[in-house]
Amino acid sequence: MTMRILFHGAPARTSVTPDMLSDAALQATGHNTGNLLIGGALESQLEGASQFFFSLPPPERAREEFDLIAIAASNFIFHRFDFGYLGNFIEKSGLPCVVVGLGAQAKDRSIAIEIPEGTQRFLRVASERTTLIGVRGTFTAEVLDRMGIRNVQVVGCPSFYPLQCPPAMTLPDRLPSPDQLVLNGSRNVVEHSFDPETMLAVEREVFRYALKHDVDYVLQSELPEILFHRGLGEAPMSQLAAIRDILDIDPATTDEQFEQFIRARCKTFFNIAEWAAFIRTKTLSLGSRFHGNVMAMTNGVPAVLIAHDTRTEEMAEHIGLPRLKPAVGKPFSLEGLLAEADASQFNALYPRRRLEYIEFLKKNGLKSKLSS
Repeated sequence: MTMRILFHGAPARTSVTPDMLSDAALQATGHNTGNLLIGGALESQLEGASQFFFSLPPPERAREEFDLIAIAASNFIFHRFDFGYLGNFIEKSGLPCVVVGLGAQAKDRSIAIEIPEGTQRFLRVASERTTLIGVRGTFTAEVLDRMGIRNVQVVGCPSFYPLQCPPAMTLPDRLPSPDQLVLNGSRNVVEHSFDPETMLAVEREVFRYALKHDVDYVLQSELPEILFHRGLGEAPMSQLAAIRDILDIDPATTDEQFEQFIRARCKTFFNIAEWAAFIRTKTLSLGSRFHGNVMAMTNGVPAVLIAHDTRTEEMAEHIGLPRLKPAVGKPFSLEGLLAEADASQFNALYPRRRLEYIEFLKKNGLKSKLSS
């Protein structure tokens, strides 16, 4: 009998059109296009009849029409997020659930996270309704352990595991030509980074490199930049000035030149297949956007992550993704980032992590489409 799966959390796809207002388009992804990789991966991996809900149906309907609730999770454990509604829904539905990719987000591992009561309730209900909760890394596992929740397995993120195993990674000795390089980043990550001042300097350096060398730069959640990039006439010029100020753009670059760069070289993808096709035209991906680099890795393109908080660090550690944590007071450059990166840990760890993930799904009673 085919398992009927209700999906919630990160979406797998959107119905965004080129003329849809950018705020609505970004909202359709859960306010970050990287979410599409999470939801899309989990939905593609599981055998069964699936239906995704942004807004959950009545629990009574869920009980009648579905056999399982599958939650494509992200950084749910965060002091600003309250998932009490989800705990109530799971409990009232009476259905088993599986939670995959659950993460805790903090600036530093030594800082205790204030978890809202609703989220604590969700975590306890989920623990009762599943064999194992799949978490992003050891930091999240430790947070749950302190709550007394121990039916946990570190699996990373569903987006790590495409249906076919990606090839081993070989990093180049030097930065490729501008047309072969793709950068990613976000001034949005600065606030919750290990060291905001250091990370702001890093983000400025990455963006200014893209601007100077005419390199493609992928956006995921930066609405002001996306407004200009999509060119629908939604953005006032005052926002361009604000972006320039945050990124400390050289005054010698005119507003017209800056806006033209954003339109021509900044990229935003609301479709996974289009994003994948774009990334396969590159030979190296660098930046602080975790899922921007995962998109590269899963498509056979070498990637190096700039790890900026516990969330990105623990996920990268799990599969050995090449990474660098910027050092306070130390100059940063993309050349230096690549020089310090090493893919050997990834090549040794990834095949084992993939097998562990397949086994995790089996332990939860799920049939997967993943090849080993």
